[in-house]
Amino acid sequence: MEQRARDFKPKAPSPRRRNSSELDIVIMSGVGRVRKFRISSWILWSTAIFLLIYLTGSIVIIHSYIGLRQKGDEIAEELKRVKASEEELKKRLYQTQQKVAFLKDYISSVTPERLIKRGVNRAQKKGIPKEAFSRLNKATTLSKPKVAQASVKKTSEAKAQEQASKPPPQPAPNPEPQPKVRLDIRRLSTSRDQTHINVSFRLYKLTNGARPAEGYVHLLALNEKHDPPILGNWPSTRLKDGMPEDFKAGEPFLIKKSYRTIRGKFAFPNPETLPEVIRILVYDKQGRILLDKKVPCEPAQKTKPPPSTPPP
Repeated sequence: MEQRARDFKPKAPSPRRRNSSELDIVIMSGVGRVRKFRISSWILWSTAIFLLIYLTGSIVIIHSYIGLRQKGDEIAEELKRVKASEEELKKRLYQTQQKVAFLKDYISSVTPERLIKRGVNRAQKKGIPKEAFSRLNKATTLSKPKVAQASVKKTSEAKAQEQASKPPPQPAPNPEPQPKVRLDIRRLSTSRDQTHINVSFRLYKLTNGARPAEGYVHLLALNEKHDPPILGNWPSTRLKDGMPEDFKAGEPFLIKKSYRTIRGKFAFPNPETLPEVIRILVYDKQGRILLDKKVPCEPAQKTKPPPSTPPP
């Protein structure tokens, strides 16, 4: 029995079978410090695939964002150009309306007799006999009563039809009359340098109430001893008969409560011809003059400090 006990040897434990899908990771920190852990390979593969998809999607999203940003900048620039062209079209439309109104007034003032007289004068210059125009004048004078009677009949019938088709008029409410906006110039100051004259003042609203004062301001520099007497205007615009041709080209202003500070500048390269009077013109939105005031111009010259001399 003792011999058997001596010959008996315990069996060593069988090593654990390693799974082929698991990876051993060993971390060594310092001497004798070893850390080991095991991780499955499918976790590593899934993490790598996720990172690849994430990076690819990020690149696509960033690229699309940059493209949209560039398109947004292009659209903003196009909007600016459209707004500028809209302002230009508004100015041209206003000028065209003014020309049309002038032509309508001129056409309404022209009579057939006046046209015939002009034709006679031109015919005499070209050598055409005057009898042809006299016959035409008689024909027009004879046909005038008939044409007038026909036009009167047509207008009376049209008025009768309009009155029959229109509903009975309703009494309109009496609107409260709004007080006229009154303005005044205060704290005016002028200064001069070598080439410019600077003008600064406060435009006060004297009318009480919630109605704001808004419009455009023009400044004219005058010197009666000079020919022409108008030396300059601000803002620079075309003048007609000593007045701005387009009142909307002036400096816009809006006064809700008290006042608005206006600052203008005139260029005078010749110091011998300086303005004696500044004429201030204030228009409203419809082109009516709210204020026309002349103030004396006595600009104080800005003196430059003497250059500092270096010490010996």
